[in-house]
Amino acid sequence: MERGFRSLKDPLFFVSSLFIKKPSRIDALLMIMSLSLLVYSVTQRRMRASMEKANKTIPNQINIPTATATLRWVFQCFEGINLVQTEETYDKTNIYLDGLDKIRIKIINLIGGCSLHLYNIQKSSVGV
Repeated sequence: MERGFRSLKDPLFFVSSLFIKKPSRIDALLMIMSLSLLVYSVTQRRMRASMEKANKTIPNQINIPTATATLRWVFQCFEGINLVQTEETYDKTNIYLDGLDKIRIKIINLIGGCSLHLYNIQKSSVGV
């Protein structure tokens, strides 16, 4: 659990900008952060187990295949995916995702579950 909370020290997380005085709000923030860490850990474990089961890897930060990628790295890989909405007519709107590539689709397949539905991807639509 300590490894998960080290991310709070990261300057990108902006925890140092939080100033809470009321004990009830501190308790609430601690609960939210603990729940977030739980979801993060479960997702990372699920992704790694899926990678091990399928005997698959994804490239790490220096483009070397790894089966033990961190979820933080996966989140960074997902930067640049955009939801694009175009209106053709008054009552018709097209919505699609821009920025999905083979690596991102592979990662979504490895995470599985609801992520496939959220990104509108069919299971194993790209050689996972």
